[in-house]
Amino acid sequence: MTKGRIVAFLGVAFTALTLRADTVNLGASTQNWVQTGLGQFLIGGIEVGGWDIQQGPCNTSAGTVTCDLSGSIFGGGSPGFTSGTYSLITTFAATDVPSIQGISVGPDPGPDPGDNTFTYYYLAPDVSMVLDLDTPGGDYAVPLVTAGAFDGPDFSFGYTGTEGCTGVVTCEPGAVALAPGATISGPVDGSAEFSNAAAVPEPSSLVLLSTLVLAVALIARKSWAHRPATRTSG
Repeated sequence: MTKGRIVAFLGVAFTALTLRADTVNLGASTQNWVQTGLGQFLIGGIEVGGWDIQQGPCNTSAGTVTCDLSGSIFGGGSPGFTSGTYSLITTFAATDVPSIQGISVGPDPGPDPGDNTFTYYYLAPDVSMVLDLDTPGGDYAVPLVTAGAFDGPDFSFGYTGTEGCTGVVTCEPGAVALAPGATISGPVDGSAEFSNAAAVPEPSSLVLLSTLVLAVALIARKSWAHRPATRTSG
């Protein structure tokens, strides 16, 4: 089976004031990423193929759909982000139809392994995506999409080569995009790049940080209270 790459490019330039950019390598997900073909249509006179996209298994509670795609973090990323686990958590309203859609990149999205990249074409206004990172150095939440708008970090996912299809002869994302109702499903791996300012410590990490800050403050106060008295000459 040919490995199909379905990379979503979400590039947003960082400002000159951005601090270090961190990268994390996302290993194969333990759940499936699913794309359902929408068929071929025109955008600005260019023929493209499209998909409805489901980012991992989903459940519905109190009118909100939550999809969770998780796996292990691989080495090779930035220091502090070379091991641990990740979860891509996507939420939207159960009434959103459609919720997340993508289109193939290029004028001819045929069954070609080199032409399986895609970009998000439509996100419902309430779609949220957060990349949760559980690392030995702490837990972090990296906002990717808020209220249907991209927050800035670049990220990409690609099928690992063990995906399966329905409704097409050749199991390729490009072929599925052209066949309404066809599906491609399987684990994915990927990467994410974000400014270190975008990685927000999880509450547990914040509690630890607050405790450390408080401890330092108490030590400093104690040291100040017990400082040697100085004498001034009159």
